[in-house]
Amino acid sequence: MSAPDWDTLITTAMASRPQPRTAITHAGGFTSATRPQKFICDNGELYVVKFKENMHGDGRGLFTEQVVAIAGRLIGAPVADVELVEVAHPLRGVSVPATGHRNWRR
Repeated sequence: MSAPDWDTLITTAMASRPQPRTAITHAGGFTSATRPQKFICDNGELYVVKFKENMHGDGRGLFTEQVVAIAGRLIGAPVADVELVEVAHPLRGVSVPATGHRNWRR
């Protein structure tokens, strides 16, 4: 058995990623440990957004939640969808101190 061609596998996976959602309206936030924020996105859905540069966490929880959600979906577990959400600079002024974003739609 030959070794996998990682360059091809990664390039193919990157090309098939879904387009990110765009945050349109800030809809409040939560006071839990990582201070996630709620946004209405371009598809009209409410997303709970967690930021990688959040000063209330070290990023490990964010990574773990993404892996668990994706793995859970693969095995049919009842987990939230994980999607990328882009939050424009003007919306970040509403107590949202970060750039790159991942979200949990609920």
